[in-house]
Amino acid sequence: MTGQAVFEQMMAEMISPSQPSAPYIKITQEQYAEWQQVAAWDIMRNIRYGQSFCNHFGVTDNLLYYEFSWIMADDYIRKAYIERS
Repeated sequence: MTGQAVFEQMMAEMISPSQPSAPYIKITQEQYAEWQQVAAWDIMRNIRYGQSFCNHFGVTDNLLYYEFSWIMADDYIRKAYIERS
């Protein structure tokens, strides 16, 4: 692949990414509560809160995965991933 082709491919992916930018999975309150028990153990093993969520539910969300504040991560999870009833 030539340098120009690589550049064009990068630009095409930036303009229309293959994955949606908004979270596309929704979890129930019950699933969230069950995961929080798992998250407590993960945090003791030095796994970040958002990282635990992403690993548990198979989510690819770099903003959440690398968030160091559990408060910010939890707020983000509640707004983006939990189903509204």
